[in-house]
Amino acid sequence: MSFRNISVPVKLYLLTGVFSVGLIGYGLWSNHSLAESKVTGPAYMKIVQDREFIADIMPPSQFIIESFLAAHELAEPDLCVRKPNEVPNAIRHLKDLEAAYNDRHQYWVENLADDEIKQTLMPAAHKPAAAFYQICNEKLYPAVLAADSEQAEAVVVEELEPLFVEHQSEINRLVEKTQSRASSYETTVAAEVDSDTRWGIAIAVFVIVGCGVFGWFTARDITVNLCRSAEAMRQVARTDLSSVGQQMRSNAQETTHQATLASGAAEQVSANAQALAKAVDEFNMSIREISGNTSNAATV
Repeated sequence: MSFRNISVPVKLYLLTGVFSVGLIGYGLWSNHSLAESKVTGPAYMKIVQDREFIADIMPPSQFIIESFLAAHELAEPDLCVRKPNEVPNAIRHLKDLEAAYNDRHQYWVENLADDEIKQTLMPAAHKPAAAFYQICNEKLYPAVLAADSEQAEAVVVEELEPLFVEHQSEINRLVEKTQSRASSYETTVAAEVDSDTRWGIAIAVFVIVGCGVFGWFTARDITVNLCRSAEAMRQVARTDLSSVGQQMRSNAQETTHQATLASGAAEQVSANAQALAKAVDEFNMSIREISGNTSNAATV
């Protein structure tokens, strides 16, 4: 069966059906993609898992525990007295940790959302850390370079350790607040995603139903108009065209009659012309006869 032989309503129904099926397929695919990438979705959880794993296996720059351990190692007598050649490398390592801390701290100051965490908790955690590195530069490094292990140990125990404990306490508060905010944000985003999904499904259903109803009404309207046009054409064929045919036949008969009359008139004209020619001949003969009689009269 050729596509051209399919009626117009069926073609419209097919068009509406294909559009509806395509819209349903697109909606299902979009829903699947959204479910994969939304908060708490498979893709999101994989990213979070990798970040948590990296956070567990690498020391964080904003928590100065590694710097505190490096300071303890610098204050050890074995390093200060017995291994003086390793002191510069140890000091350089601690300074690198300080640089990494300051770099990341500046990053979060510029990019973190302006809320309680940025305004209160971050400064509270940064203050003891900054004091920690200041004491390292002003007191710990000179004591270590002078191989004064007792002074270095006193600096670590009496000054650096209290600062580290204070910093650790503020870091714990910061982590707790950040986790709470992240959980709240995830809940909000998940609710928004669910709401958007429901709205998307509702809109898709509305569009499908609307397209179906529109297609049905359109096909029905076209069918009715085509039927009316066909009936009008049949009416014209039955009445007007018949009248035109009869008129044409009447005109043809009248034309034939006029042609017959014209033919008879032509024959009459031809006969009259022949009679006129004969009269002219007789008139010529009479003229010759009169002329002869006149000559004879003149002779006599």
